[in-house]
Amino acid sequence: MEPLSLRGACRLYLIKDVDSVRTPDDLAGRESIPSAIPSNAEIDLMNAGKIGDVYFGNNILSLRGRELYDLWYEISFSLDEKQSAGNPYLVFHGVDTIAEYFLNGVKIGASDNMLVEHAFDIATTAKIGENRLFVHIFSPVRAASKEEYYAYMVAFPLNFASVRLRKAPHMFGWDIMPRLLSGGIWRGAEILFRKDIGIENCYFATLRADTRRATLWFQYSLRCPPELYGKATLRLSAKCGDSEIDYAEKVNFCVSTARIDVAEAKLWWVRDYGEPNLYEARVSLISENGVVLDEKQYRFGLRTVEIERSDLAGKENGGRFRVLLNGIPVFCKGTNWVPADALHARDEERIPAILDKVRDLNCNIVRCWGGNVYEDDRFFEFCADHGIFVWQDLAMACQMVPTDEKFQKQMREEVKKLCLRVRNSPALLLYCGDNECDWGLMVNEMDPANNLITRKTVPETLFRYDPFRPYLPSSPYVSPSAWETRDENLLPENHLWGPRDCFKANYYTGSKAHFISEIGYHGCPNVSSMKKFLSPDKLWPWQDNDEWIAHCTAPDGKGDFFSYRLKLMSDQIGEFFGIEAQNLQTFAFASQVSQAEAKKFFIEWARLSKWDKSGIIWWNIQDGWPQFSDAVCDYYGQKKLAYYYIKRVQKPVVLMMREPQNWHLEAVVANDGSKDAKGEYEVIDADTGETVLAGEFFSPANENTAVGRVRVSTGAHKLFLLKLHVGGETVVNHYLHGKPPFDLEKYRSYLRQIAAFDRSFDADSVAK
Repeated sequence: MEPLSLRGACRLYLIKDVDSVRTPDDLAGRESIPSAIPSNAEIDLMNAGKIGDVYFGNNILSLRGRELYDLWYEISFSLDEKQSAGNPYLVFHGVDTIAEYFLNGVKIGASDNMLVEHAFDIATTAKIGENRLFVHIFSPVRAASKEEYYAYMVAFPLNFASVRLRKAPHMFGWDIMPRLLSGGIWRGAEILFRKDIGIENCYFATLRADTRRATLWFQYSLRCPPELYGKATLRLSAKCGDSEIDYAEKVNFCVSTARIDVAEAKLWWVRDYGEPNLYEARVSLISENGVVLDEKQYRFGLRTVEIERSDLAGKENGGRFRVLLNGIPVFCKGTNWVPADALHARDEERIPAILDKVRDLNCNIVRCWGGNVYEDDRFFEFCADHGIFVWQDLAMACQMVPTDEKFQKQMREEVKKLCLRVRNSPALLLYCGDNECDWGLMVNEMDPANNLITRKTVPETLFRYDPFRPYLPSSPYVSPSAWETRDENLLPENHLWGPRDCFKANYYTGSKAHFISEIGYHGCPNVSSMKKFLSPDKLWPWQDNDEWIAHCTAPDGKGDFFSYRLKLMSDQIGEFFGIEAQNLQTFAFASQVSQAEAKKFFIEWARLSKWDKSGIIWWNIQDGWPQFSDAVCDYYGQKKLAYYYIKRVQKPVVLMMREPQNWHLEAVVANDGSKDAKGEYEVIDADTGETVLAGEFFSPANENTAVGRVRVSTGAHKLFLLKLHVGGETVVNHYLHGKPPFDLEKYRSYLRQIAAFDRSFDADSVAK
């Protein structure tokens, strides 16, 4: 039977005197406003004209009082006789956060986690004809206030309530997101109908894979009466191109596992290392008379992944952090994935365009940051289709959560639901226990090994439901050996933020990290974008500007929590150009240039350090609300200059320059692909137009190849234009030589040459 969608119109009641409304009957005579599934309360309030655009000016700060409101949603649906008799159950894919549910006056259940789906059996409470459903969402602040807190707990000053609630951490206020606790039915809801006999779920994993064969681990579980044991048949049919899998066995129990050898297997690969081959599979439960009792469709990929990692960084410690895909080392280049929108009901309409930018930049990995929600199935499908790894943090960030049994139970259920939903995606590289929680504990002189959630609860649950996937307890992970040293520079996988001064400073270039999973640099949004979220009289100057402070992002709006980022952005302009910008257009342009050169350098530095460094995941692709940040696209999707520079240096084969040494720059062809590359290279002095280096090159697959040197003086400021002709394509790049400060007007002239090299952007439109 087809699912019955509950998407569409409903009513929302916002209750300030929460104790006066305990049941749906208490709502009689109360005012309601139009709502919808999915939605957030703030979206409904804006649509009803009750509040202004919460993303404009300082409006976000006016919402603090609404954190104490309860929300009640009233939903109507109808069932026919067949549906009513079809074992209906109600599924909410996202309710934020603490909620109880009433159907036709009867309480049918409760939930306490916005991050995963919740299902309720309604076979005895639903009726033929019209049904009335109420969802009561409790104030998150009031709910968190009733919980117990312990001495070891760590969180940002505004975020302590988050350690007890399974609500996206960013919603309590972050340096990249506003404090917007919100609430609502933020994902879809539906009524499903369960067959008495059917396929419950299937699990596909790859035990071994090489160029010719693979071994598939296939497990299924059924809703099946014992009377069918030994009689019914379970069949798996899967196809990818000319590779086929046809497996069948008698059903001897409701659960079974098989190892299936696949000859001439087509393996799944990330971008530039091969094709992201996917098998289209059909699993059928068939009676002894040949009747198909149930059938489900799946997509899976055949591939193995392994994380080679050491406890400590540095050659002297045998340091490493490297991803192996089907036994082949992969150099990872990609972006951190943050909330698509602070109001998560908007996620589904925003995510496709953002993912298309990830693909356009040739990212082969996205790291789903632990301050976010878990993205939906379409996100994982896109990444699987386009050969993009997904690094999945669990939704804990910059905090120490409770380790009591109540929280452990919540996490077991959350991890189970997440695993069962995403585990068949070949794109899913690893699970990570949290974001920077180990780091925070170490800084506060507490041993991260005492975090039972990431050391015991999570890995035990992962082993139950997805035993073949790598797991990292935290990012960055502080191993027992690292804890003994108390030295952040000895973490093999690390986040490089630091002072954020000159991007070529020793803090970056001297890092021992072998895998950089966070690194960023500020870039001002386009002026046209700023006009959409700042009042006309608040566009300039930035100093002592309350709207700039609110959007920098300072969740308290007072200028003492994350507001340092405004001065940081100005200081980075001063570092690169030696000036203090005197108007908004100059500020925006200079900031975007410094960001673009910084992020280009970070990626090149990592690629030139291959295999001592084996990956870089920069921060980040796009903002989730209008702000001043490290993102390379602003909230409105407008691309900053860094976007175009990153697109060039993330090509699989590209020409780059090492930093000067012994009077010379070394030109290197970086090849991050699975095939040998050959062609011609050229280095042009942009000031004279002279070709200073040229020739033919051959670069073995997955390796770097030095092709020549250019003599320079360290004190000179020069621009070199770099060009490769490879595989029928011209690949361009540039290298800005010299030490800052650089002349702003000279750089404007350079930028026109940089842009004209492949005409991928208009130099005169940058930052406007």
